[in-house]
Amino acid sequence: MRRAYPLPTATRNSSKRSARPKVERPTYGPLAAAWIEANLVHTEGDLFGQPFKCTADERQFLDKLLRYDPATGRLIVRRALLGRAKGWGKTEFIGAVVLFFLAGPLAPLAPNIPIAAASFEQADLLFGTCRIMATEGPLKPYLEAFDTEILVKGQPGRAYRVAAAAGTNDGTRPTLFAADELHEWTGSKARVFLVITNSIAKRRDGLVLVISTAGGDDSELLRQMYDLGKSIEAGEVVDHGFLFDWAEADPTLNPHDGPEVRALMARQANPHIDLFGTLEFVERRWHEIPEHEWLRYFANRWVSVAQESWLPANVWPHLAGDTTFVPDRPVWVAVDMALKHDSIAVLAVQQGDDDRWRVQQRIWQPDGTTIDVAAVENHLRDLHRRWNVREFAYDPAYFERSAQALADEGLPMVEFPQSAARMVPACQVAYELICSGQVVHDGSPVLADQVQSAVPRQSESGWRLSKGKSKRKIDAAVALVMALSRANTTAPTPFFMY
Repeated sequence: MRRAYPLPTATRNSSKRSARPKVERPTYGPLAAAWIEANLVHTEGDLFGQPFKCTADERQFLDKLLRYDPATGRLIVRRALLGRAKGWGKTEFIGAVVLFFLAGPLAPLAPNIPIAAASFEQADLLFGTCRIMATEGPLKPYLEAFDTEILVKGQPGRAYRVAAAAGTNDGTRPTLFAADELHEWTGSKARVFLVITNSIAKRRDGLVLVISTAGGDDSELLRQMYDLGKSIEAGEVVDHGFLFDWAEADPTLNPHDGPEVRALMARQANPHIDLFGTLEFVERRWHEIPEHEWLRYFANRWVSVAQESWLPANVWPHLAGDTTFVPDRPVWVAVDMALKHDSIAVLAVQQGDDDRWRVQQRIWQPDGTTIDVAAVENHLRDLHRRWNVREFAYDPAYFERSAQALADEGLPMVEFPQSAARMVPACQVAYELICSGQVVHDGSPVLADQVQSAVPRQSESGWRLSKGKSKRKIDAAVALVMALSRANTTAPTPFFMY
């Protein structure tokens, strides 16, 4: 790799100024922080024009983003998602990273960097931040800044503004794709993101960098990345090329419990809040905007406002606990899946000595247009070997062929058509168990989202779970209802009568 001009000598050892956290692999993070502080300036507020100073949180992210393989020197991370609450300084930081990859010591040959946002206004704000950094500080002699692009003088290399509202932007060969506030990339704008990220494969070491706050019901694109990150954190998926760095308020905290709790939530979602002195502003906004808006902007929590969840607020988070299964004790398993474009959920439940039902789960997030049926079958075989499974409940509409093959191998497969006749009473059982505290889960954010995203849909025979108008996944909620219902029906001593 090469850089547009030498790193100033005075900054080569600046990383020694403070102790740095250990990282899993060697990293160019200290190099990036030193270069940014030597060559960039702040672009807004009281610090306008002053040398850019990386915060501890920014340095830690750079360390993780710029990990490299010591054998080749190549970066490990190919996609990164940084999630922070409003007021963290995301726009200015992404601008600093863009210029580092445009003109810094890791800049590739002929860097091509689309700087993107969902709207023209946000794209102008982000690009304008980069332009000020390029023209108001030490970089000015090396870069040329125009209305919609920044060029490296004397050699190939450009960073340019992209607005998702403008079209697909196909045919480029980006080295870095920097996307701001991905929760706003909804509808046709999501297509622009997919087209540009697909183009990253045209360059040897392309990197996708996404910075965003949490979204809502229609933020499907960001939600997929977020759920993947949570699955990686939980050990359910291995992807060393994906960096997930998300700060959010503890879901068990209730902002109605007072200003001290709200302050704690804000600090968890924004590590810069005390540094920038915005805590008072965040507290004032609690009294000025709707609760769901405050939670999304300042607690960095995902929110749903289209319809009410089937469960009362804060019930599910308080049920987190130890979900260890007891060997040889009966287990009930349920499978919920479709043929494509959906997640797959396998939920297992077992009753503990305290009569509460422990829940264990495996959730596959959508990947492309089809699902790996063989992986689901193998997981069920593994559960059958490990546990005393009484039943594997499934909807024959989507799993009949696999169920027949597994039944031939000796697995106790039981049909559970998801008709109103089955699902209405099953939902009542699950609701009562959850609301009475008789269910224990492991705190998985992906499971929590799918359970809490389900809404009640009324029919002539009663209510059952539905997605409503949301595009969020609820497969785990459906599987949970099926498993609890079958356990209630077939357990030797019924635990709940209705």
